[in-house]
Formats: sequence, structure tokens, C-alpha cells
Amino acid sequence: MQNKINEITQEEVAEGLLFGLWQNIDSDYKKRYVKNIWEQFENAVKAATYTDRLTKFIEIFKSRLPCELQGINTKDIFIFLKDCKEDYKVLTWLREETTYLVMICRMLNQEKKEAFKQKDIDLLKILDKEDASIIQLVSNKTKRTISKCIDIWQNYSDSIGSGWVAVDEKLLIKFINN
Repeated sequence: MQNKINEITQEEVAEGLLFGLWQNIDSDYKKRYVKNIWEQFENAVKAATYTDRLTKFIEIFKSRLPCELQGINTKDIFIFLKDCKEDYKVLTWLREETTYLVMICRMLNQEKKEAFKQKDIDLLKILDKEDASIIQLVSNKTKRTISKCIDIWQNYSDSIGSGWVAVDEKLLIKFINN
């Protein structure tokens, strides 16, 4: 996280702290407020900066948006908090450069989405054309990722003990909805 001269950068703040917080906001909440979630995020960040400690900043932020710091997406936040010795500087940046730092966070989020899309495209290439088109259709209908649809179908195929079974659209949708 820290560069060679031990100075923290704004980009590290966006990546190590804000992006981690973003990833831990409840996904149902993000879906419900899709039109203004980034504005809410920016406002919550700015409002939480009026303190003197980053740990308190996180407490305040969590009180403004549904955010649980549990699981794999919290590692970067905890590393950032452990390594960061410049609470005042970071909080000042978060308060005065909120829009810029949130924009970096948005770019990181977009990069992550594009990486998932590429992974899905790569997964479709290994399937035969008929299975790939059914998986893609089901993914679009159910709003699940292609990799999730493939995982569900693979689990079904494994459960009947015959390796990969040709994809059945109705059955796959049934599994996803259950």
C-alpha cells in the first residue's frame, strides 16, 4: 500500500479504503438505489470525515449506509487501516477531494465489472454453441452472471454423476430461482 518514501497517495486511499467500503455495501441496497447510489456513497464518505480517526470514519460511514465489514472484501480495508499512519491527511483528502476519490473508486468498480464480463466470455468459449447460447439466455433472463449459471449447471451435472449434461433452459432457471 505505501510507496517507497512512505507517503500515502490519494489513489491508495481510493483503492485501499473507499473501494473496500463500496464492495461491502449491501448489494440489495445498491440495486434498490441504483440511480443515486454513487451520490449517496459520496455524501456518506464526506459526512463521515468530520472526525480525527479513520476507525471512527468507518463507524460513521457504516451508520449512513448498510455496510458490513465481513468476508473477503474487507482485507484491503484492514491492511489500509493497519498501515496508514496519516489519519489527518487521509481524512482531509476524503473531505476536500471526495468527488475525485469516489471517481477513482467508480473506475475501479468498472474495471472489476469488465474483468467479470471477460471471464464470462472466456467461459462461454469452452462450451459448445448450443449450451453457450442457453447459458447466456438464462443469464440475461435471471440477471445472474454467466459463471454463476455455469456453476449451478455443473453442480447439477455432478449430482447426477454423468459429467457435463447438455443445458436445459427451464431446468437451469428453476435451479437458479430456488
